[in-house]
Amino acid sequence: ICQRIIDLRNGTGKSQKEVADALGITASVLSRLERGETKFISHDLIIALAEYYNVTTDYLLCVSDVRIRKNVELEELGLSNKHSFYFYREELIPKC
Repeated sequence: ICQRIIDLRNGTGKSQKEVADALGITASVLSRLERGETKFISHDLIIALAEYYNVTTDYLLCVSDVRIRKNVELEELGLSNKHSFYFYREELIPKC
């Protein structure tokens, strides 16, 4: 996570202090995060970082390389009418 935070901040051209101020933390906390010296990062801070940089939390946590969640039109999923019906109703598809 530390390298992702560094890369994202460097991509904005902002200083640690500017980012820290925007997140409501101190520059020293952000510095420790970037150096990997923090063993625990609160969920709230992870979400705040993701929102600030407009990336997914999965991207921030290196679970995914997809930076921005994409909304997909249902037609793009290639579902049949029957499967679309179950999808819309948030139901499991019954086995035939």
